[in-house]
Amino acid sequence: MASPEAQKIGEQLRSWPAPDGVSIEEWRRRAGTPDVTESAGVVTWPVVDASGGSVWAAVGPTTGRRGDAPVPDGPIMVWFHGGGFVVCSVATHRVTAAYAAAAIGGTALVADYRLAPEARFPAAIHDGVAMLRWLRAAGVESSRTVIAGDSAGGNLAITVTMALRDAGDQLPAAVVAVSPWTDLTLSAPSLLTHRTADPFAHLDDLPRMRDLYLGDADPTDPLASPLFADLAGLPPIVAVVGDTETLLDDSSRLVDAVRAAGGTSELVVVEGAFHTWLNYAGRLPEADGALAAIGEFVRPLL
Repeated sequence: MASPEAQKIGEQLRSWPAPDGVSIEEWRRRAGTPDVTESAGVVTWPVVDASGGSVWAAVGPTTGRRGDAPVPDGPIMVWFHGGGFVVCSVATHRVTAAYAAAAIGGTALVADYRLAPEARFPAAIHDGVAMLRWLRAAGVESSRTVIAGDSAGGNLAITVTMALRDAGDQLPAAVVAVSPWTDLTLSAPSLLTHRTADPFAHLDDLPRMRDLYLGDADPTDPLASPLFADLAGLPPIVAVVGDTETLLDDSSRLVDAVRAAGGTSELVVVEGAFHTWLNYAGRLPEADGALAAIGEFVRPLL
């Protein structure tokens, strides 16, 4: 059962207007409210020598954080923000990323990547690969790197790791996929069965986002829908998802596919959690419990 706090936020989400028929600019404006880092106890600072608007983010003061240093000390969680490949930004997800990184005792690198339709598939994957290669060039060992993301960003966390594997690059110690959108064919049964249960569902126009992202590309392309990919040879993957989410089956089927390919994967289903629940870290017990589970999975791998 959802906590009282989750029920209250769920009611708020249900009252928000759906994006039906709005322009992309208006859609982005509605989805673009930045996290309030000061009230969340999160600090951010620019990524030195990396292109784009990526930022470092951490909960509270961190050791090894210097404005003139390319990278901080300790574990680094590269976070790809959600938003269906079309909306949201580094600014909307820096707090979420910082709390997730804190769960593994590290710092978040909140990755800036190009959005669709201005930059369609696979541009975002190319940007993610470039970010990981920049980290390697800066001297960051793969053994202290985790690739993570939520929703569409969860898709990117997996597909960027796949692209690195296929190119023969070093792989991260683990992948954290929060409510990952792994099947762009939209065949998951929970997209329908959980439509009324997930209060965020009416805000997520998945068919439109999919079409804006893919254009003429095939939604069964493995780099578009990792559910249909060869998932062998990937680092351990934890998929964390709410039990009311429309994307529940995207997570459960991913974990099954990784295991069938001989890999290590764990499914964490959070009771009473709706899509985007992790964005309320520090305010929802469901979010704080999920962060603890992420830490338990990842820390032994670093």
